[in-house]
Amino acid sequence: MGIRYARISGKLYESQLKDIDAGLKSFFDNSAAKMTKERYLMMKEQLGEEPDMKECPPDYEDFPYDVQVAINIYHILPDVWLEFSGTYAGKSYAILPYLMDEIYEVANKRVTMQYILMINNIIVDIRSKEQKQRQQRAKSKGKKGINIQG
Repeated sequence: MGIRYARISGKLYESQLKDIDAGLKSFFDNSAAKMTKERYLMMKEQLGEEPDMKECPPDYEDFPYDVQVAINIYHILPDVWLEFSGTYAGKSYAILPYLMDEIYEVANKRVTMQYILMINNIIVDIRSKEQKQRQQRAKSKGKKGINIQG
């Protein structure tokens, strides 16, 4: 993943985007589960097993600089929640031009935006799954508490 991504066309670029997307999914999935590269390596050492670097979650530093900038910008953007359902809807992009131009001085805005949207899709999926799990737990708690005899 430590490859610098320049203007590349065709299948190579698509392959790199897929690798970055997979790395970002692993990074955020494992972040939610509190599994870092350091914890993974320590766990494997304690189990006396050889670490499989394909299984190992990436660290922030493992991503190319442009992806790191996209992660930073994404975390600064304000969250948007749907009021009535409490559903996470993603980020507000109102301050994005300011962040890209004034704070991070992003040279390739198109690519950075592509990374931000990748991250957003991953986070929306994670939050959606978390909300469904909470709803299922609430339903099962409700069913346990109801005892109808008839």
